[in-house]
Amino acid sequence: MYDGAKIRVRTVGGNLDHFSVMMGLHQGLALSPFLFALVMDVLTRHIQGEVSWCMLFANDIVLIDETRDGVNAQLEGDGEIDEDVTHRIGGSWMKRKLASNILRDKKVPPKLKGKFYRVVVRPTMLYGAKCWPVKIAHVQKMKVAEMRMLRWMCGHTRLDKIRNEVIRDKVDVAPIQDKMREA
Repeated sequence: MYDGAKIRVRTVGGNLDHFSVMMGLHQGLALSPFLFALVMDVLTRHIQGEVSWCMLFANDIVLIDETRDGVNAQLEGDGEIDEDVTHRIGGSWMKRKLASNILRDKKVPPKLKGKFYRVVVRPTMLYGAKCWPVKIAHVQKMKVAEMRMLRWMCGHTRLDKIRNEVIRDKVDVAPIQDKMREA
């Protein structure tokens, strides 16, 4: 219970209003998830599509339709996921570019380059991926970008005909599709 607590809220107009809360819900209360879903549904009604059912949660969207084609059509949207994937890949190239002097230096061990990739470049590429309705084409696009970066770091191109697994072992980097699945 939150008896008599003063709450400060920023409204749509930007004004701050004060009001007292006489009762509240404790976390873990059986009614809390239902109320959360209800409030999220009301607050986001203007952005919801014309679907049979659409439930929004803090970090998930559940789309339900009578047919598989209906759900696929909802996932297609207007291609904005494709743009997100392209944007994330571009961001990871920028991170790689910032450290290009180190990553191309032959004196720096490949494992250290791989660690930099795992800690800086890959998280940039995967940022927000857990919220994407990922398709095989998106995974393939990320795999290609990742291998281009790893080959570049090792000083190789595809013309050298070195297998992806050899490059990955050299820099100690797991495949990006595994990391996407983990996310």
